[in-house]
Amino acid sequence: MDSPSRSIYALGVFTGPSTKLNFVTWARTGDRPKIRLTLSSYILARNTVTKSNVMARGKLRVIELSAGVEGLELTEGAAKVHLKKDQGVFYNPVQCFNRDISTAVINEYLRERKEFIIQNKKSWEQRATILEALAASGLRSIRYALELDDEFIKEIVANDISKNAIESIRMNAQLNGLGNKIRPNMGDAVLYMYQCKSEGRYFDVVDLDPYGCAAKFLDPAVQAVQNGGLLCVTATDMAILCGNTPETCRAKYGSVSLRGKFCHEMALRILLCSIESAANRHGRFITPLVSISVDFYIRVFVKVEASAQKVKLSTSKLAIVYCCNGCENFHFQPMGTQVTVEQKTHFKNSRGPPVGPICDNCGGTFTMGGPIWTNPIHSRDFVLRLQQSLRSYTQLEVTDLPDFEAQRRSLESREQASEIDKLSVVTAENSNNNNNNSNISNNQDDCNRGVQKIGRTTVERGRFQTLRRMQGIVNVISEELLDVPLHYTQEKLSQVLRSDTVPMIKLRSAIMNAGYRVSSSHTNRTSVKTDAPSYVIWDIMRHWVKSRKIVKSAELATRQIILSHSIKTSVNFNERQDAIAPSMKDKSLRYQNNPERNWGPKARATATDEIEEKRKRLQGKKKRHRTNANNSDANQQNNVNEPREDKNDKESQGSSSVEPSGHSEVSTDLDAQHLTEPTAKKIKPESTTHAPA
Repeated sequence: MDSPSRSIYALGVFTGPSTKLNFVTWARTGDRPKIRLTLSSYILARNTVTKSNVMARGKLRVIELSAGVEGLELTEGAAKVHLKKDQGVFYNPVQCFNRDISTAVINEYLRERKEFIIQNKKSWEQRATILEALAASGLRSIRYALELDDEFIKEIVANDISKNAIESIRMNAQLNGLGNKIRPNMGDAVLYMYQCKSEGRYFDVVDLDPYGCAAKFLDPAVQAVQNGGLLCVTATDMAILCGNTPETCRAKYGSVSLRGKFCHEMALRILLCSIESAANRHGRFITPLVSISVDFYIRVFVKVEASAQKVKLSTSKLAIVYCCNGCENFHFQPMGTQVTVEQKTHFKNSRGPPVGPICDNCGGTFTMGGPIWTNPIHSRDFVLRLQQSLRSYTQLEVTDLPDFEAQRRSLESREQASEIDKLSVVTAENSNNNNNNSNISNNQDDCNRGVQKIGRTTVERGRFQTLRRMQGIVNVISEELLDVPLHYTQEKLSQVLRSDTVPMIKLRSAIMNAGYRVSSSHTNRTSVKTDAPSYVIWDIMRHWVKSRKIVKSAELATRQIILSHSIKTSVNFNERQDAIAPSMKDKSLRYQNNPERNWGPKARATATDEIEEKRKRLQGKKKRHRTNANNSDANQQNNVNEPREDKNDKESQGSSSVEPSGHSEVSTDLDAQHLTEPTAKKIKPESTTHAPA
C-alpha cells in the first residue's frame, strides 16, 4: 500500500440502503492523465483523489460512526454532518453555492426585517422561525443555525417524510450542539404546511428545495409563510421550464415555456408567475428580492405580503410572449392594464395582439408562450445591500475547514497505512479479513484519537466556499436592467444573418451611441438586455453585415428579408468606456464554466435496491424497443426471397455461437479513451461478506 492519503472532495454522493456507497469524483492515478472514476463499494484502487480547481467543496471522509457502523463525515461551511451508508438520505455537494447564497440572502433579509420592525416601534424579542420543508440530510438547516446571526433565529424546523432522514437530522443537530435550536419533524411537507396554517403557526422564512418540480409545494408554502415573510424556492426541472415539454410546463406551472436563447431567464419568470398566482388565490402577492439561474437549477427569493388591493395589480405584472421562429424577436401582450384617473386606479382588459401573423423583421411566424412575470425579478435596494454585505465576507478555502487530514498524515507516517488502503482492506476477500481486521480497528482508533486531539475547528460566520462566485453573480445582477424582460444574445444575432459575431464591446457601444441602455443578464454570458426597440438592434446588425465579409455564402430567405430593410438608425460602433460593465473591469467571476462533464442534478434517493435496479433495467427501454422493431422489419424484408434453413443447420449454428459475456457485479465506469493498455486492469468482484468486528 504505497499511495498517499488525501481527503475526498466529492462531486455527488448518495448514501443508500445497499452495501454499496457510490460517488463520482475526479482522480489522478500516479503519472496517468486525469480520469473519471465511479467509486463503488469502497474500491478506490489506491488513487490519489484531488479537488476540482474551479469550485470549492466540503471535506468528505469515511469514518466509523459507531461500533461496526461506517458512514461519511462531511464538513461544509460551519457545519459537520454524519451520513450513514445504510440510510437513504439524499445529499448533493454540488449545491454548495445554493446553500451559501441562501445563507447570505436570509441573513440580509432578517437584518432588514429587524430594522423595519424596530422603526415601527415593535418588539423583536420573538425573533424568527425558519421552516426547511424538505430537509433530507439536514445540512442546510444546520448551516442556517450555525451561520445566521444568533439574534435573528429562534427556531428552525427541519421537516422530511423519511424516518431515516429525521434520524440523520437529529443525530447531526446533536453533533453540532444544536439540539435546542433545530426541531426535526417527520411528515409530508404539503400536509405539514397546511396544518401549520390551520393552527395559525406561521414561519418568517420557508425554504423549498425539492427534487425536481416545486409546483405542488407552492400553494401551501405561500400560506405557511408570515405576512412579509421570505419564501425561498428551488426548481431543478429545467428541461420543462426551458421549453422541451411546454405541455408539461403548462400542466405543472400554469405557463407554456418556449425554447430560445432567453429560456433560462424565462424559466425564472415562469416560476415567479406560478408563485404569484398561488399567492393571489389567498389574497397575497409577491415581491422578488433576488432571482438566480445557475448551473442546472433556478433559485428565487420572494417576499410574500397580504393586500387585497395590491393583488389586483397582478394582471399588469404578467404577459403572454410572442416569439418569432425566424429571428427570435419577442413581443409581450400584458394580461391587463391599469389606468389612473383623478388619483384612482382603474383596471382594464388588455388589447392586442401586439403583432400580426407575420414578423415584420424576417417574415417568420410566431410561437406563443407564457404567461410570464414581466415585472423586475430583483429588488434593486436589496441587491445593493446584499452586494455590500458580501464585500465584508471572506473566502473560505477547503484548507480552512477542520483539518482532520494533518493528524491523519502524521499517523500514516508511523502506521504506513493510508485511508484509501484501509478502505481496500475492508473490502478484501473473506480469507484476508480476519488477518486485517485488527489492523483496521487499531488504525481507526488512532484516527479517532487524532480527531479528538484536533477538535472541531469553528468556522466563523461570513465565510463561504463559493464567495467569489457569489460576488460575481450578484455584481452582474446589480447591473441588470430590471424593467426589461428577456434578452437577445450575441451569437444568435449573427447566426440569423450568417455573419461573423459582433464584438460585445462594439455591440454595447452601438446601442448606447443610439441613445439606449444596455446590460448583460446573469443567465447567459453573451446576453444583450436592452430597452432599444427590435428594429434598432437589427439596424445595427444590418450595418455590421454590410460592412463585413459574409462567413457563409448561402443566401437564406430570412437573411435576405432582414437585409432588404433600409437602415433608419444612425449606427456608430465607436467604443465607449462606460460600455464596459464594472463587473468586467474588476474581473469578477461572472460566469463559471461547468467544472466536470455530466454536470447536473444527482439521482433521487431510493428506498430499496430493487427500485434502483429496476430504474437501470428500464433505462432506454423505448429506444431499444424501437431499434429492435426496425431491425426485425429489416430482417423480414431481407429474408423474403431467401430459402428456408434446414433445422439441423440452424441448431448447429446456435450451438456454436458464442454467448455474450455478462457484466461483472462491480463496474468502475472508466473512460476507456483515457486508459492505456497496461492501465486497463481487470477488477475482481469484491466480497459483500465482512468478517465480524
